[in-house]
Amino acid sequence: AGAIYARTRDPEFEYSARARASIAEFGTSQLAVAGGGGLVEDVLAFRISASHQESDGFITNTFLDEPADARELTTVRGKLLFQPGPRAQVLLTSNYFEGYRGDDGVIGFTDDEVFEREVAYNTPRREGSEGFIHSGRVTIDIADGLELVSITTANQSDYVRTEDFDVTIQPIAELDRSGEDDSMSQEVRFNVSRGALNMSAGGYYYDGRETYVDAFITPGSILDPRLPN
Repeated sequence: AGAIYARTRDPEFEYSARARASIAEFGTSQLAVAGGGGLVEDVLAFRISASHQESDGFITNTFLDEPADARELTTVRGKLLFQPGPRAQVLLTSNYFEGYRGDDGVIGFTDDEVFEREVAYNTPRREGSEGFIHSGRVTIDIADGLELVSITTANQSDYVRTEDFDVTIQPIAELDRSGEDDSMSQEVRFNVSRGALNMSAGGYYYDGRETYVDAFITPGSILDPRLPN
């Protein structure tokens, strides 16, 4: 098999900046900016980027008269590059993210075989998370063809989800879920590249905690007509 490795642009010592904006149907828009440069020549450089996307989606909740699958995503990333010498490099990265989206289920085809992008329920369905991801990468050229790499990461995020469990306009059942995800990892690796020999050896440690709480809400009268809602 294999892997897809996406790496964002690292800081550079020459200053640069760029921006992107777009707008489209269904209340869709995006604005992104990025830039950075050197703070200390050949020693310290930074880069900051930010992006915000939002859309009303394609589905309407006819009961609430609002978009059912609206979505938004905000990301902010900062990078700091430190080169204390010709054989050492430290790259620190900090990411903030906040993203939420509605539900993309639809009624589908009606009795007259017309496809409707509509739903009807009383509790907005929403799912998303926000949090931080931090990482530190240290690279040291020990000798020609021998490199030491240390990668440290830490992640903290909060998760929320609300769902109309009965998917009707009646207040029958609702699900509220909240959660937290905390993790850290440490990798130390030696890379060897000498002639026909290419080898990596090292160790990896990971520690993670996930906690979720589900609240299933229903009127008391559903369970017993003598109970209040």
